[in-house]
Amino acid sequence: PALPKPVTAGSNTQQEIAAKRKEEAEKRRLKAIADRKEAEARRKQEIEEKRQQAEAARKEAEEKRKQAAAAAEEKRREAEERKKEAIAAAVAKRKEAEEKRKAQSVANQAKKEESTTSSQTFSLGFLNFGQDSSSATTSSVAGAPKGVPVLSKWRQNGDGSISGTISGSSAFEGGEFITTSPVPKNAVGGSVVRTASGSRYYLEPIPGRAGPKPSNDAAEARRLAAEEK
Repeated sequence: PALPKPVTAGSNTQQEIAAKRKEEAEKRRLKAIADRKEAEARRKQEIEEKRQQAEAARKEAEEKRKQAAAAAEEKRREAEERKKEAIAAAVAKRKEAEEKRKAQSVANQAKKEESTTSSQTFSLGFLNFGQDSSSATTSSVAGAPKGVPVLSKWRQNGDGSISGTISGSSAFEGGEFITTSPVPKNAVGGSVVRTASGSRYYLEPIPGRAGPKPSNDAAEARRLAAEEK
């Protein structure tokens, strides 16, 4: 068999150099692997940081959008509330105006009725049968006093009322035929009579008539009622 070659100093040096080179190559390989891993880690970290920043920006934008929507809704609600208040105020104002108009209408109607009542100083004979004439008076004068209406072509009815044509009255047109409230019986021309309601009339003298002229009360009442209708 062949014998092993003897180890010399030169061969040991070459082996040491080869081992050293192999060790350095392994170190470089490991360092490259470490560098690559570190770079990968940095890259992943940068990606994560960017993702987190993007997520934060998205959340911030979403929050701003929600706040803007809430503010818009609040403005819409306030505008709707102001609109409702304006409508309610307008309705209340219209209702108040309507109530004032009705109250004014009632007041005007009452005033008109009061004026009409005060201007009607006579009553028809057929509505005054049996009326107490204790407060009615008669006084003789030489002529018609100033401001006292004059009754012409008059006659005294059975109940004491007087029918005739009136003139000089602010409540009736001249020449209108009226019937007063009862006055004392046996009224004569040339005198002023005062009815129970306080109205005064001057009875124009009628030639040839010294006393009252009898009249058919029932027939007169029916005639005056027909004229009133």
